[in-house]
Amino acid sequence: AFLEENEINKFNSDFKMIADYYYQKRNKGSYDEYSKQVLKYPHQAFCMLSVLTGDNSFEIAYNDYEETHKDDKEVTMEKILDTLMNKGRLEGETRGRFETLTKNLKSLISKNHTFEESCELLDVDEETKEKLLETGEFSVDSFKQAFN
Repeated sequence: AFLEENEINKFNSDFKMIADYYYQKRNKGSYDEYSKQVLKYPHQAFCMLSVLTGDNSFEIAYNDYEETHKDDKEVTMEKILDTLMNKGRLEGETRGRFETLTKNLKSLISKNHTFEESCELLDVDEETKEKLLETGEFSVDSFKQAFN
């Protein structure tokens, strides 16, 4: 973490990416300029980052990338973490839409619409209805408790 940028740039091995991670975290407070260096041992580098940081998302990101990009011979930190960030952003957007839908359904139900009527008014598909019911927030018991 305390190496200077010019010292880090002298490294040619995968360790350069790890040193750069710590340099950015110390000097910028975040790691957002991903290395474009092709990694010789990407799995080992990401496992090492997971161990050193205590954050297993590095290893998970590598494994996810490896599963979907098996033929990619030039693996970089940038490719793997961009994939992770995009996946996280999409999951967050989906979660947000689901929470908004849940809120709107509860509002309609509180105005004496049934769950089915509310879903129809909001044009909810069958798969999403099943996911909503699996949460347990739309069971008969949950509404008895909420309105008593």
